[in-house]
Amino acid sequence: MGIVIDTNVFHKVFDDRSEGHADFVDIKKWFDDRQGVMILGGSKYKKEITHTHKNLILIKFLRDAGMVITFDDGLVDQREKEVVDLTKGTDCDDQHIIALLDISKCTILCSEDIRSYPFIKNKKLYKTPKHNVRIYRYSKHKNMLIRARNCQARLGK
Repeated sequence: MGIVIDTNVFHKVFDDRSEGHADFVDIKKWFDDRQGVMILGGSKYKKEITHTHKNLILIKFLRDAGMVITFDDGLVDQREKEVVDLTKGTDCDDQHIIALLDISKCTILCSEDIRSYPFIKNKKLYKTPKHNVRIYRYSKHKNMLIRARNCQARLGK
C-alpha cells in the first residue's frame, strides 16, 4: 500500500492540531496502524517535502518504521524532464509529482492542489496508459486507502 502526499497537505495529514486535519485523519490512522506507506523519490519532491525540520524528523521516523519507500531520484528526475516536455505551454507545475506517481506505479495522491488535478489525471502523461490516479482530498475518500494495495511501491528502493 502506498500514497504520495503533496507538500500542500503534509502538515494536515500528520499534525492533529492543523486546521483541516479532520479531512486527513484516516490517512494518519492508516500510518498509525502501520498499514500505510509513503512514497518518496525525485530531487524536487524530496526538497519540497523535507523543507522543515519537523517534516524531516517525521519522515525519518516513518522510514525507520518501514513506512517509506524511496524510489531512485535519477529515474524520477529523468521522468520529470519528460513530463516537463509533455506539458510545455501549460500551467502544470507538478511534473515531479506525476513522475513519482508514474515511476512508483502508485495510484493514490493526497493533495489539495485543485489546479494540478487535470494534469495528475491525464493518462497521456503516464508511460502506462492504464495508470489511474485517484486523488484523496476529503475524509469521504478513505476507501481509497484500501485500493492503495494496488500500488507497486513495494518494488521500490
